Amino acid sequence: MNRILLVIFAVAAFACASHRAVRDEFLLIPGRKPPRDARVSPIASVHQGGNLCTQEVSYKGHQFNIDRTCGQPKITYVQSFDESFATPEGVSVGDPIAKAISAGGVLHQRECDVVLPSRWTAHGTGGDCSMAKIVYLDLQRDGA
Repeated sequence: MNRILLVIFAVAAFACASHRAVRDEFLLIPGRKPPRDARVSPIASVHQGGNLCTQEVSYKGHQFNIDRTCGQPKITYVQSFDESFATPEGVSVGDPIAKAISAGGVLHQRECDVVLPSRWTAHGTGGDCSMAKIVYLDLQRDGA
């Protein structure tokens, strides 16, 4: 009887953990439509000769800007200036560029930008990269 209860408990715990992992997955990414639980502003700014539309988005308690080809549903670019948002590597706006590098990122010295393993790019303040702070994070579609 105890063994059956233990098996039932283990299966239930696994199911809850699996559900939580799916629920916590970050879905505001290029190539997809904004997730249903994202609050997308109805106001868009048009740029790049009328090709791209930028909108503000509130998602999972954080603020983002997204670009989409005007009139199309899929995201092409995600950007955040929100200091409370962290990439999967734990990198946030305001952190030193060195933290992004130590998290496995690749430094592009000319711009003080670091491409992280998660494909997020941490953009530095410029100048001396060893002293640079992250001013914003972005995520672009592959090949952009």
